[in-house]
Amino acid sequence: MQRESESEENVSWNEIAEVLDTEMSTVEDIRADLARNDKGNTCQTINNCMLVFQRDPLLKGAIRKNELSGKIDIVGNLGWQRTSSSLTDTDVYQIHWCLEKNYGLKNDRNINKAMNIVASENRYHPIRDCLEKLKWDGQPRIDNLLPRYLGADHDDYTKEIMRLLMMAAIRRVYEPGCKFEIMVCLVGGQGAGKSTFFRFLAINDEWFSDDLKRMDDDNVYRKMQGHWIIEMSEMMATVNAKSIEDIKSFISRQKETYKIPYETHPEDRPRQCVFVGTSNNMDFLPLDRTGNRRFARCWYIRNGWKSTFLRMKKSQGNTYVRRGRKRWNYIGMVPTS
Repeated sequence: MQRESESEENVSWNEIAEVLDTEMSTVEDIRADLARNDKGNTCQTINNCMLVFQRDPLLKGAIRKNELSGKIDIVGNLGWQRTSSSLTDTDVYQIHWCLEKNYGLKNDRNINKAMNIVASENRYHPIRDCLEKLKWDGQPRIDNLLPRYLGADHDDYTKEIMRLLMMAAIRRVYEPGCKFEIMVCLVGGQGAGKSTFFRFLAINDEWFSDDLKRMDDDNVYRKMQGHWIIEMSEMMATVNAKSIEDIKSFISRQKETYKIPYETHPEDRPRQCVFVGTSNNMDFLPLDRTGNRRFARCWYIRNGWKSTFLRMKKSQGNTYVRRGRKRWNYIGMVPTS
């Protein structure tokens, strides 16, 4: 029998995984390769757990770190009913049961450590993946978005703020934490489609949020994780001279540093989102000696938008493609003041 120390000195799980990556391993194959102690018992090591996660027919490639949300996702069918892509407590229990039943691995702490390592080395970014799969149909759309779908004025100012928002959104997912200090605000009557416009702009409902009600909420930073377009509507409705300064300071930050419950160390989390505002009040911003330059407002939003939103839904991906294809050429064009 192989001793635990000898096994871990002579071969690493990375080397085994690389050699067997193209092969389909069975449970029996994996069991035979697990390190055992001198009594013939399976060693309860992180290395053995890693080997299982890398080669098990169900678990291999199914556990990934979502770089947008910062969470661990399950991206494959593991044989039990699931309602969310994010790893849940029930998923963890099922995985522990699988490793105990099939491989005799029972050390919960080491299983969890191995799961985190595997997920971290198997990262993905859902928005980047989505954008890079899109193909542009050759039709320019950005300059006409606000006039066509919300009835805004078709002028240079409206074009520029839409370009600004699109470029910032793309840059934030490719360069998390890049500097962007402007909030595009849509101003118009109730039911004009302002929030719906931003929701469609996020492509996926999960990447949009309007749940950021207060900046002094203890959970404010966690509410930002996993979202790309974040709408501030209620804060815009009650803004005053003091709160406007708080909002300016908040949207100007490039990262958050905090510790998720049950984690040991705080972590820097560069922002991957852009903030947008909506208001029914034309004069929602108080007088400010700086001219409220952090807020790019688009007025004259009118009703009659509903029929055109169906067309926007069909073309929403193409809206990003043209801008994204040339994003590196435009990097220096995103103003920060």
